[in-house]
Amino acid sequence: MPIKRVLPALSRFALLTLSAGCTVWADIKPSELPKISTITVAPAVSQTTGRSEVLAMSIARVERTDGRVLEVLGRPDARVSCRGQERVYEHPVVSTLEGQTMTISSANYAKTTCELSDLSSVQVVDVAASNTRAWILYFTLLPVVLLATYGVTHAAIDSAK
Repeated sequence: MPIKRVLPALSRFALLTLSAGCTVWADIKPSELPKISTITVAPAVSQTTGRSEVLAMSIARVERTDGRVLEVLGRPDARVSCRGQERVYEHPVVSTLEGQTMTISSANYAKTTCELSDLSSVQVVDVAASNTRAWILYFTLLPVVLLATYGVTHAAIDSAK
C-alpha cells in the first residue's frame, strides 16, 4: 500500500481519537453550574512582543462534589440529571439559580427548570491532561514506527530483487 494512502487515513484517525479521548465528564456541585455561564476578561502579556493584550475567555472556578476546585476553560457542555432524566446541554449553557430553583438553557434545549433537591448529578466537560499527553505521545511515535517499518520492508523487498 503506498504511503500516500496511509498518511491521510492515519491523520484522520488521530484527529478523531484525540478529539474523543482528551475530555472527561467532571462532577460538580449543582449550585456551581451558573458559574460557567459568565465570561471573564483578563489582561495578559504577550510572550513574543511583551505588550499587554486583553483576552476575552471564559474561565470558571467551580467546586467539585468532593470539595476540590476545578478550573473550567471555555464554554463546556453540561450533563444534568434531574428527576431521573439525564440531558446533555450543548454549549453555550446558560443557567441561573434563584432560591432553590435552577433554570438551564442551551443551544439544544429551551429553558428548563429543576429544583436543586431534584438534581442528582451535574457534570461539565473537562480536559483530561493525562489522556491528552498519552494520545500525543502515541500519535507522535506511531507514525515514526509505521514509517520505519514501511522503509525497512521496502528496503528488504528492493534488495531481494
